[in-house]
Amino acid sequence: MAHTSNIPKRGGNRFACLELLRLGKGVGRIDNSTSCFEKWDLLKEDISLPAAILDMEKFSDNLAWMEKFINKFEAPIKIAPHGKTTMSPNLFHHVISQPSTWGLTLATASQVRVAHEFGVSKVLLANQLIGKRNMDIISEIMSSDENFDFLCTIDSSENVEQLGQFFSERKQKLKVLLEYGPPNGRTGVRNEKQEAEVLKTLTTWSDTIDFVGVEFFEGVLSLKQDVSDFVDYITERTAHLIKAQCFNPNFAVTITGSGSVWFDIVAEKLTTFFQSTKATTTTPSIQIILRPGCYMIHDVGMYTEISSRIKFKQLMDNSELQPALKIWAYVQSIPEKDVAIVGFGRRDAGHDSGFPKPALHFRPWRKVVGSEEVGTEEVEIKRKLEVVIPDKWELFRMMDQHSFMRIGEGDDVEVGDMVAFDIIHACTTFDKWRNIVIVDNEKDMSTVDIYQTFF
Repeated sequence: MAHTSNIPKRGGNRFACLELLRLGKGVGRIDNSTSCFEKWDLLKEDISLPAAILDMEKFSDNLAWMEKFINKFEAPIKIAPHGKTTMSPNLFHHVISQPSTWGLTLATASQVRVAHEFGVSKVLLANQLIGKRNMDIISEIMSSDENFDFLCTIDSSENVEQLGQFFSERKQKLKVLLEYGPPNGRTGVRNEKQEAEVLKTLTTWSDTIDFVGVEFFEGVLSLKQDVSDFVDYITERTAHLIKAQCFNPNFAVTITGSGSVWFDIVAEKLTTFFQSTKATTTTPSIQIILRPGCYMIHDVGMYTEISSRIKFKQLMDNSELQPALKIWAYVQSIPEKDVAIVGFGRRDAGHDSGFPKPALHFRPWRKVVGSEEVGTEEVEIKRKLEVVIPDKWELFRMMDQHSFMRIGEGDDVEVGDMVAFDIIHACTTFDKWRNIVIVDNEKDMSTVDIYQTFF
């Protein structure tokens, strides 16, 4: 995959600021050259650890996997992956270049500003747009870019009034989606009474607000049957709104949902809904936008369930998403025979859904006994990268800068060894890094690029 270092940059600079790059964690020696990173080799200890390392081969394979997945369904499904996870413009552009990608899903007005600044023209704000300055940000983008396609959600009459007043004063039109939420869930109307109140307020602002579809998030549900029932309810309400001619007829009706865990169920249900509407000549065109989390990064936590479920269904010929991001760190101390202290912690990796899992082990230094060198660097690299991490190795505690790893007595692990960890939750790991080191694959740990984030 070609790298995207030529995406639009503020001020024409390769990086936001070389000085900030130099002062950041997880990088190598920085000089005045914007290609200085090309000299770094992770396994030769050219990079300060801990570091976030992205395997571009796995990333690209994950993008291709999703394209194949979407093509399995006989419906006009597009995807709007989570840009909020990585907040990396380089990664944005890898994603939006895919045929099935409609645009990006974001969560805040400031995230929308970053994405647009770096050339993203279609954004679904899977959230309510609340507050004057946040509305200002969207209004300013709309004024500066007539091709900017923006959708946000609503779930209350109060928010509709606020949006209507704000954007009518600026003589702008805003497209909105009515959000539905399950009981004890997050945002979204819960019943038909709340739905009716919002729809009534929308009619008073029809000159300013275009009602173009519905939105939902099923990720707060933990049982498959609950998810299935909830999506059925959404499609029933959507069919009712279509029949009642509630949507602006100048636009396709958008129905959008899913997150990281249930996107296969949502895709199946929305395909069934689309097929049922085809027989009705009065039905307007339908636009399905799936929001499958951050599948291109994947992880070994939140995505495990959906990977197993899709494999069981044999939807993808046993091909699977692969964890593309690893956190590399040094073994810092082995104070007890069954515990190794590793030099990374809660400031470097998310732990809200579980602890990162050790995946690779490498010894970067060569022992010298007297004056006799043992082994060669080439043999040592190949041998250690092929070692399978013992099953007993696992983190059981994390502090700010330290992690506690259970090991076996007599295991081949020493102070100064490097261990790579698969992450459990991409969203709460990326936000801890300004610089993501890019390698082609795990067979060659030479740096090919650095992607910056903007949280």
